[in-house]
Amino acid sequence: MLTKLTFSLISCYFNALLAILGNSLLISLILKKSPRSMGNYKYVMLLFSSFGVVFAIVDVTNQPMLHIFNGAYIIFSRNVLGLPRKISFWYIGLNCACYGMIMLLLVYHFVYRYLAVCKPHRLELFSWPYFNILIIIFVAVSLEWWIVAIFVAGENPEVEGHIRETMAENYGLNDVKDYTYASSWFYVSQAFVKRIDGATGKEYASIPDFLFLGNLGVIIDYRMAILNFVRRNKNRVKVHTASDLDRSATNSKVFSLRT
Repeated sequence: MLTKLTFSLISCYFNALLAILGNSLLISLILKKSPRSMGNYKYVMLLFSSFGVVFAIVDVTNQPMLHIFNGAYIIFSRNVLGLPRKISFWYIGLNCACYGMIMLLLVYHFVYRYLAVCKPHRLELFSWPYFNILIIIFVAVSLEWWIVAIFVAGENPEVEGHIRETMAENYGLNDVKDYTYASSWFYVSQAFVKRIDGATGKEYASIPDFLFLGNLGVIIDYRMAILNFVRRNKNRVKVHTASDLDRSATNSKVFSLRT
């Protein structure tokens, strides 16, 4: 187990260092070497790269790990920064929210590329003052993900009791105060999300976990729907453009033969 943990820590530091150095280099190139022809796209790339640095710092200072046991899963951290326990839950919630943030930035990235190729007259969406709307959407969605992670997937005595033995056995964490986590405890049975009630032994639906899962599903699905829309319409425009070019070439040949 020590070897696995050591490898996990080494890979965490290595990936963070690589992300910070790579994105810092990209930021420098964008600021110093980008041509004017890039237009506002350089600001999209700059935002993407800057967030990559922030995400790497948050991730390496959290060093999150995933543990799954008997219908429950937790994303936990050993709180390497030594933060107060309540703040440490906010911090690991921020780590979880970063995954949602990067997905939204990917949507912005592909939407910009779609507009640049298919509807360049709509690129004003990424210019002042319309870009403020995109920033507000980004902040609102990120805060929603973060708040839900804190208050729905945060500290839970039932989860702590459920995973106590396996955390000690697998990670050497005997006291719940040695780590902080985001968690859900449920398993699927007859298409319902249920939880074991330790007091009565009965099964009952865990409404908060179910809503949390549904919330994540909505966030992920609508972003994937936007990406699929962009991909389909971009390909459709390419096909039409190619057809138009072929038709124009054919008409030119016919015209030259007639003359």
